[in-house]
Amino acid sequence: MSAYKEFPYSVLIGRTIYTTLTCENRAGLISTLTADGVKISNQPPSIDSAVVETMPLSMTEYTPQINNQGVIDNIRLKWTGFVDDIGVERFKVFYNKDGSSELMFFADVQDVLYAHFTETALTEGAYDFSVQAVNKLFKISNKVKANSTVDTSVPTVDSSMNLALSWIDNKVVVSWDTIFRSEDALFYEVSSGSAQAGVDIIQWQETSNTSITFGIPASVSATTGLTVHVTVTAVSIGGHSAVKIGQFVLP
Repeated sequence: MSAYKEFPYSVLIGRTIYTTLTCENRAGLISTLTADGVKISNQPPSIDSAVVETMPLSMTEYTPQINNQGVIDNIRLKWTGFVDDIGVERFKVFYNKDGSSELMFFADVQDVLYAHFTETALTEGAYDFSVQAVNKLFKISNKVKANSTVDTSVPTVDSSMNLALSWIDNKVVVSWDTIFRSEDALFYEVSSGSAQAGVDIIQWQETSNTSITFGIPASVSATTGLTVHVTVTAVSIGGHSAVKIGQFVLP
């Protein structure tokens, strides 16, 4: 014996359909059995809210700028937001210009997912890394991309030039215009102390400008003859750095 009923797909999409079979014998006794249910869908996972990001990687203590990295042998990706009515079963991750990809499985309870690839042999330049979601019916979503630029260049320092150091209105003014060179934008980290390599005046002050002005804190006696040591570190978009050191004596 068999039975069926047809429904339009628009009524069933996204729903779980349960089949229940009831049997009654001639004595009027009834048994019931219900199936586990079937989720109805023919759509690939949605990427409307999906986001893929690269995690900046560096060989130094400095973090690369967003969408940049300073290493060629590692990639770290992060993604979230892929949605599917019947559930995402796996992800296909593309991590090289030659189309290299990896199928990856994750626990359903994870909302934010990560992947770390090693021995990638990247070259300098821009990359598109992308992720596709695959649902339990093997329907594949469109790719969601993350852009990243590999930059391993180190800023150069003009050794013939010195930091311009001045004492104006009881403040230290430091300028380093044209001392550092790079094909890409640089940011700078400035520290200053009353001893060489000291940081008791300012510590790790970041700026994208080529000059900075700062005062002497009350904890340091700003007296005539005090030697002020300044360290300026130029950091590339890939996290590589170069240093220039200077000093002057308060008048």
